[in-house]
Amino acid sequence: GIITRSGEHLLTLINNVLDLSKIEAGRTTLNEKNFDVYRLIHDVDDMFQLKAADKGLQLLVEHASDVPRYIRTDEVKVRQVLINLLNNALKFTEAGGVSVRVGVVPSVPIDGSHADELTDLERRITLAVEIEDTGAGIAPEELDNLFEAFMQTQSGKEAQEGTGLGLPISRKFVQLMGGDITVTSQVGRGTIFKFEIRVLPVEEKEVERKQQKRSEIAIEPSKHRYR
Repeated sequence: GIITRSGEHLLTLINNVLDLSKIEAGRTTLNEKNFDVYRLIHDVDDMFQLKAADKGLQLLVEHASDVPRYIRTDEVKVRQVLINLLNNALKFTEAGGVSVRVGVVPSVPIDGSHADELTDLERRITLAVEIEDTGAGIAPEELDNLFEAFMQTQSGKEAQEGTGLGLPISRKFVQLMGGDITVTSQVGRGTIFKFEIRVLPVEEKEVERKQQKRSEIAIEPSKHRYR
C-alpha cells in the first residue's frame, strides 16, 4: 500500500510539473468532447468517499436539478480541477466534512423563436461548482499568493505533501474553459473554493457511448481441473 501511494504521489508531482511547463509554454489547449456530467460527478464522489471515511469526515456531493446531464467541454480538465480541489479540502480538514455543489448560473432567457439560429457559443451556459470544507482555513495574508506556482500555505508546508502546483494549474484550466476560481476562507472555520466554466448543453444521442465491459463469471467447463 505504501509503495502504491508513493508511486501515485510521485506520478502526481511529475504530471503537475509537466502540466505547468505546458501552460507556461502556451501549449495547453482544450480538448472538448460531449460527456455525461452526472457520471463524472458520481465517479469523483466514489473516488473520495473512502478517503473521507478513513478520516471520519462526511463527504457530500450533489448537483442541482437544472444542471444538464450531457454537456460539451474538456472532461479531463474538469475532472482534474475537481480532484485537485477535493484533495486539498480533505487534506486540510480534520473534523466535520466537505461539500461539493454543482449548479447553473441563471442567465437571461433566450427568445424561443430564434433558438435555432443561435451559435454554439451563444447557447453555452455557465456551470458553477462550489467546494466547501470545515478545515484549517487560510490566513488572509496567504490568500493573495494562493494561485502562484510553488507557493504553499503554512498548513501545506506542515503537511509536507504536494508541490504548490495544484491550485495554479486548476486556475489555468478553468480560465481556458471560460471562467475563473475564487476563494473565501476563515482560519479555524473552513474554506470555500468556487469556479465557473462555460459549457454547451448537448443531447444524449450526441454522447459517445463507452463500450460496456463484460465480466467473467466462471471458468468454462472443460476436462482440465484448474486450481
